[in-house]
Amino acid sequence: MKRFQGAGSKEQGGGLGSPRTLVHEMLRLIMWVSKPTRERTQKSSGFTLVEALVATLIMTVGFVGTYTLVGVVQNSMQASVMRQKLQLQANQILDIIEVDVTNVDQYNNMDLKVCAPPPNGTQTVSLLRQYEWCQRLRDQTGAAGANDNRIITVTTLADGSKDVQVLLEGLGGTIQVVMKRVYDL
Repeated sequence: MKRFQGAGSKEQGGGLGSPRTLVHEMLRLIMWVSKPTRERTQKSSGFTLVEALVATLIMTVGFVGTYTLVGVVQNSMQASVMRQKLQLQANQILDIIEVDVTNVDQYNNMDLKVCAPPPNGTQTVSLLRQYEWCQRLRDQTGAAGANDNRIITVTTLADGSKDVQVLLEGLGGTIQVVMKRVYDL
């Protein structure tokens, strides 16, 4: 193997010489460095087993992180959609109660968790609506879980007005929507 001997070495006549000699020596250095030797080509011809394992480990950690992130985002989206559906249903229930505000006390402690059809021949509007709301909730958000509460409460305030609260839960009680309205009679 030929060794490079730069400008100013004693073997080449010493001294820095002219700028032209310096440029010439620099070009020789560049050519020598860029010239593939047997040792250099063997070292850079591929990856070692350790390098391949480290790269595989890094890729695996990246994929696991991405997969976990996708799961978290999906759960967050599901919870957000459930919350919106419950809010919409609670708002619709309060709107319907507002139309029938004279019978507001009939809605007190109304459980919307179990959808049992009213007895045949029932003309009570509140029982018919209870079944309708329960069905709509089940269709829109799924059946209520064991830890979910779906209830309407009516409280009489000191001035005689009625405070109506709709509590709807979903996803095992992890999502909770509470809407209130006060009706003056």
